Amino acid sequence: MKRMYLHIIRELMQQGYVVVAPEYRGSTGYGAEYFNQIDYGGAEVDDVHDARNWAVANFPHIDGSRIGIMGWSHGG
Repeated sequence: MKRMYLHIIRELMQQGYVVVAPEYRGSTGYGAEYFNQIDYGGAEVDDVHDARNWAVANFPHIDGSRIGIMGWSHGG
């Protein structure tokens, strides 16, 4: 996760939110071949949805009916 976004994550956690921040398939830092596999609005959205489902299934204190998903750049 880019350092410039850490203050947002920190603030949410301080307010009692559970934060899950998945690295999308094709995220930068893995090289051009991997980056070119990005399926904007497809597989990466599935990754976020799967992360949401994983958190709800594994943490009983998370209310699955009270989930917010946010992002920035093209994922915002």
